[in-house]
Amino acid sequence: MYTGALQASFLQSVTPSLALGMDFAYSRPAAHFGPETTPTYLARYKGASFIATGQVIPMHGVLNAAFWRRINEKIEAGVDLNIGPNQELMMMGGPPSMMGTANLGLKWQFYSSVFRTQVDTAGKLSCHLEKKQVGTPVMFNFYGEIDHGKVCSLLNLFSKDIID
Repeated sequence: MYTGALQASFLQSVTPSLALGMDFAYSRPAAHFGPETTPTYLARYKGASFIATGQVIPMHGVLNAAFWRRINEKIEAGVDLNIGPNQELMMMGGPPSMMGTANLGLKWQFYSSVFRTQVDTAGKLSCHLEKKQVGTPVMFNFYGEIDHGKVCSLLNLFSKDIID
């Protein structure tokens, strides 16, 4: 008996702004398991300064949606929403329930640095500053994260050479 996975994707532009598609996955993890097929439906809409995407996996009851927008030449923002079954609760024997998470991210582009920040509904706030030393091939990265849900934090500083 054959085991493994096969995946095929198709995305077609319907109009200059709208693209629709489908992703199809076939898998059989082991010979004693039956095969599983998972279709996924995709959509993307692109405007002059924004992109909106959506993905639906009906078999698993999952919905993913994202929106990204360029606010001006230096600032970009995006939001991501995921809704699906609460796997942790179901694995512990709890009743089936839905769970949703959302992420909001911002990016500021400066002359010699980039600042990114993200906050999510689980209580995690993260920030990343990438600073390029003008006139040298050196780049510094500062990263900080506070996870209010797990009551922990992280602070990191590292540098690396820029490879042109």
